[in-house]
Amino acid sequence: MLRRWCALSLLIASVLQPVSALEVTEAKIQHVQTMPQFVAHIETLKPYYDHSDFQSLEILLDQLPALTQEVARSQLIQYASEVRQFNSARIAWLTIQAERQSPFTITEQGDGYTVQRMAFFYSNQANGLLREWKKELISQHATVQLEQGQLTLSEWLKGDLEQQQKRSQVIVRAIPQLSDSAIDVLVEQFHSDPQLIWLPDNSILAALAAYSDDSKLYDLLWRRRTDQYSLAEIQRLSSTPASDFVVSQLIAATSNPSLKEPAYRALTSFNPLPEMAKSFLQIQLGDQIERSLITPYLMKQGHDHWLQQLLAISTDPDLIAHIKEILPTGQIPPITHK
Repeated sequence: MLRRWCALSLLIASVLQPVSALEVTEAKIQHVQTMPQFVAHIETLKPYYDHSDFQSLEILLDQLPALTQEVARSQLIQYASEVRQFNSARIAWLTIQAERQSPFTITEQGDGYTVQRMAFFYSNQANGLLREWKKELISQHATVQLEQGQLTLSEWLKGDLEQQQKRSQVIVRAIPQLSDSAIDVLVEQFHSDPQLIWLPDNSILAALAAYSDDSKLYDLLWRRRTDQYSLAEIQRLSSTPASDFVVSQLIAATSNPSLKEPAYRALTSFNPLPEMAKSFLQIQLGDQIERSLITPYLMKQGHDHWLQQLLAISTDPDLIAHIKEILPTGQIPPITHK
């Protein structure tokens, strides 16, 4: 294999024209990347990464001309980002690549200016992979602690806002992997630890409520300040079967002024409308402000037939007038209310 790579080096070196030291063009890089011989042979390097044989990999890379070697390193790190499985040898090699500074630059000329930039950014990509690996380590450690009942959320989430948000996402990612007993421990912490009121967002609370179906957690979620996570949970609930539990949570969410409209929209999205939702919405339609919020969603979701039924049985003159106003003329039954 080394002999084949030496032959490839000579071939590429003979094709490339001499360039000034350390400077290269995008076209020349593209030329190396698309050479059939290079494309075929770069595949022979990947198994060395797969088997973490980096001593042999570096020997093979060193056989290449400088520019071709840089292209190969760039593509290998791209391959590493696709594999996304780390061990100590791979992390050690990626650390070296992250610290490596490519000697090649590209000069860009514009209208009255010249800019010189790096030709390869694989060191940045390697750094990104290392950051992802560190996140995975933290997540794995947190998961183990959660399973063992040794992680106290309010303590673990201490720090500045950025750290709190990063660690919150670690917990959110861990929740689907946890056992029922570990979920129960987390739920109990929200019930008993007042420090968790000060969480920076609703990410953990929404994820935990969804996995535990704990009504007290939902009650806390709906009472907290609305954010993308509480809104997303309303949307998720609306996409699940309309059980009494789901409908009751959406009804409870309407008590939060910031969640009222999305909760109404979610309730009216069920087709057919669950009886519990009908009963609640019928009561709400008795209020002038509430019905102005609800009826547009009922019409949009195709529940005009139910509005016709309400028109036939209602004794509320304001509601009757409102329904007649929004229903098409042909859908208003010829009923006279006394």
